[in-house]
Amino acid sequence: MQLLPADQVNFADFVEAFNAAYEDYFVRVVMNQRSFKNLIQRDAILMTHSVVCVEDAKIVGMALLAKREQKGWIGGVGVIPHYRRRGIARQMMEYLIAQARTLNIETLTLEVIEQNHYALHLYKTLGFQPQRRLVVLENRTLSPLKNLTHEHYVVESVMPHQALIYFNAFHDEPNAWQRSLEAIKQLAQECWIIKERNNAQVLGYCVFQVGFGDLLIIDIAFSPTYPNIADLIKVLMNTIHQAYEGYSGHLINHPMAHRATQSLIEMGYQETLAQLEMSLFLSDQL
Repeated sequence: MQLLPADQVNFADFVEAFNAAYEDYFVRVVMNQRSFKNLIQRDAILMTHSVVCVEDAKIVGMALLAKREQKGWIGGVGVIPHYRRRGIARQMMEYLIAQARTLNIETLTLEVIEQNHYALHLYKTLGFQPQRRLVVLENRTLSPLKNLTHEHYVVESVMPHQALIYFNAFHDEPNAWQRSLEAIKQLAQECWIIKERNNAQVLGYCVFQVGFGDLLIIDIAFSPTYPNIADLIKVLMNTIHQAYEGYSGHLINHPMAHRATQSLIEMGYQETLAQLEMSLFLSDQL
């Protein structure tokens, strides 16, 4: 058994092994070479510092390390089923933590599905501390609320970059790693904003993708100083629901404590999966 930098193995073999490792995961993940390259670019993954475990010339495990400024993220930790419970995941995690130190990363973050007790235990023993819950919210059939007053607001479609200039001002709590501003710019297809009538100031936005009968919300954000944020959320989302009535809708890695969560639940969204975001503070260990 040997640990190698992920860029030292054949990329096609790497993607094939990744799919094999996630074949029986809580949420099955299937990637091809193109989608994985997009993921690497979007999430700032460093294949030179990521790791694979190789046995008899076969990739049996992998783990990814990403870096933005002095922050790092670990994702895609997987071991092919036949090779599990042999300490491979721990060895790969220790390898990535060592790599993070060489890169002067101060905080390492990862997410783990709450039901994944083995992984949760492993990360805790390595010093990772739970920070917050990230949830998947789903609405199987989008439908507008009745008797919701819209006359005080204007909702309109704009190019995503026109709304994302407000990203930093509208996020007093950081998004999950996969929903950074850099990632959203690459994922965004549609964007609707909300303003008060007779006032040009943008108060909130929703960035999303539209698929075959499905609406994936990439980012939803509002001015933290506006006094009636619940109204903004409901009017904006209700207008989108009207435009895409009958579609399904969902958000991934949405902070449970986000100010929009309760309003979305009242509009028919339900929690279907939850992860714990965990962090290892390497700067405290110097």
